[in-house]
Amino acid sequence: MGEQYPSPVGRTISMGSPTSSYSRSSGMEPGSPLQDQIHTAMARTVGLPVAMAAKAVLNGRISERGVLLPVSPEIYEPILDELEEHGVTFREEEVEA
Repeated sequence: MGEQYPSPVGRTISMGSPTSSYSRSSGMEPGSPLQDQIHTAMARTVGLPVAMAAKAVLNGRISERGVLLPVSPEIYEPILDELEEHGVTFREEEVEA
């Protein structure tokens, strides 16, 4: 089997050989009439989490140092909560292979 990573809802995501089922996460970013060529859904779903993580480091909420994968609940849960305040949500579902 391939490498396994925890998903934000506590399931394991396998990378590599296919299994009988897997978790799928879908981003839900509603369009806005104020969006243009610069303020796109892609810009929001990339820029906001990076800014939120930087703010968490500066405010001492993330104390680990170095390059970190966002697989620790202490890192991703507050960011997911803050993203939801900005209208960016994610849907998790179990999918049969």
